[in-house]
Amino acid sequence: MISIKATQKAKDYHFNAVYGEINRRLSDILKKKKIIRGTKKTKKIINLRPELENYLDRLKTGDTLKNLIQGSPDSLKSEIEYFNKEFQNDVSTEKTKISRDDYTILTSIFFDFGHNSKSFDKGTFIELLDIDTCPYCNRSYIYRLNKSKKVKPEIDHFYPKSIYPFLAASFYNLIPSCQTCNGLSVKGSIDTYTKQVVNPYLIGHENFKFSYDIVSMSLFNPISTKGSIKIKFTERIEQNDELFKLSEFYEKHEDHVLELIIKSQLEYSKKYRDYLSSYNGLHFSDSEIDRLIVGNYTELDELHKRPLSKLYRDIAIELRLIKDL
Repeated sequence: MISIKATQKAKDYHFNAVYGEINRRLSDILKKKKIIRGTKKTKKIINLRPELENYLDRLKTGDTLKNLIQGSPDSLKSEIEYFNKEFQNDVSTEKTKISRDDYTILTSIFFDFGHNSKSFDKGTFIELLDIDTCPYCNRSYIYRLNKSKKVKPEIDHFYPKSIYPFLAASFYNLIPSCQTCNGLSVKGSIDTYTKQVVNPYLIGHENFKFSYDIVSMSLFNPISTKGSIKIKFTERIEQNDELFKLSEFYEKHEDHVLELIIKSQLEYSKKYRDYLSSYNGLHFSDSEIDRLIVGNYTELDELHKRPLSKLYRDIAIELRLIKDL
């Protein structure tokens, strides 16, 4: 529901980290026409079928592999369409003529030797993308602690690797996300292609817009009146809203809107703005003053920095706490 900007540094880092390993693995499989899985005791030989061999040969032609890794979000759709046509997949009925062994080979190339390559550090990748909150929901940060107490980022495959393993290392298919949106109870392995979910790289700030309705409010103590505010979207991408349960989740955040409403009714906000503007010894920009008054980031290019920033911005503009520049 908030957009991601693809920085050139992130794109270059990603390509340099995964391309070499994928290309070497691809060449090795085409040469040997098989892969070996398991240990000596459980060794299994998976032979390369002619249909998949033709697909892999195509990836070695010209810049096809490079485009698969670096291509635009729209090109990912084109690759899915090409793949389904070549293997006569019917995604609408979930019928497929591609075998489990084909999936295993593709996963080996693009996930094991691409996405999971030792040269591809997920933390560096997200740092270069310069994003801190989940673009699917803008409700949570994208970092978590693993069992060894190391801070690790969450990266979702927008088109699930369990369905489209050939996109497992594609730049625009790797979406920083929170555990909730990436979890089994929300997105999981749902086919975002057939559901026509919009990639965050293609979402504009105007595609989602928050507003609210006042249901009831106590004049005695409005800030603690539960159920007094109904948060709603006046603009939304329906399929994204439904998949990530945005409307349902945002109903839980009415207290944030209540606080903004109360601020808008008090002289405090105007006086505080004047005070910050004239404070001796410190200089605040207009956007920094907006941030201090509202309690969150409000600049469009900073919405990724803190959870609920899009909600705060839209409601603050509606309440005329800040201007829509």
